Amino acid sequence: AAVPTSAGDRLVTGGYDSNVYIWMLPEEEGAGESAAKRRKGGQKAPRRQRVEAPTAKLEGAKGAVRGVAWPHPIAVYAAGFERVVRMWDVKTQTNALILPCKAAATCLSFGFEANLIATGHTDKTICLWDPRQGQKEVMKLRLKSHKLWVTDVAWGGHIGPHKLASTSHDGTLKIWDVRARDPLHTLGAHDGKGLAVTWWGRSMVASGGTDKRISAHTIKTKSTTSAS
Repeated sequence: AAVPTSAGDRLVTGGYDSNVYIWMLPEEEGAGESAAKRRKGGQKAPRRQRVEAPTAKLEGAKGAVRGVAWPHPIAVYAAGFERVVRMWDVKTQTNALILPCKAAATCLSFGFEANLIATGHTDKTICLWDPRQGQKEVMKLRLKSHKLWVTDVAWGGHIGPHKLASTSHDGTLKIWDVRARDPLHTLGAHDGKGLAVTWWGRSMVASGGTDKRISAHTIKTKSTTSAS
């Protein structure tokens, strides 16, 4: 799992070795050049730049880390097979919040508009967390509809602050309004397992799976979707 900051200058990663690292990203080549100069010189082929070592290691995670988020400059979140959601204070590099889960987490997404964390789990559920509540009543809701592992979740952004997409080993893509317990839509997206889901633009959502297909859909209204 890897997620950059909103500024794009740093990156947080988590892996199966249970390590959570912070990396400083190299400045993009030619970032200081004017637009006119770049147009005159033409497009250059991308050049791979090597980042030698992380700038920090966030201690405490046990087991594979499957999802990370860096929504605020001083707060990093991670979840994985140890059955907790962790928050680190980036300045002090200490665990500021530890939230227990009932099952191993497979993914994590932070919703900026709703200020909620969504995690998918091996027990087929999606959990919603409000980190502003501290250790008390931080679990807002547990969503149940998938038939197998939930493998990825993604907040809707432009489509609405309460919209969430999820995919699963059951091959479906589900659209949720997290103010309710039942999904708005369930789409048969894949012949195999669903592995990843993302939104783009103002109304598009797509998932990828083991069937080597990308299943894309347009969310037209609150009650209809169109597959493409």
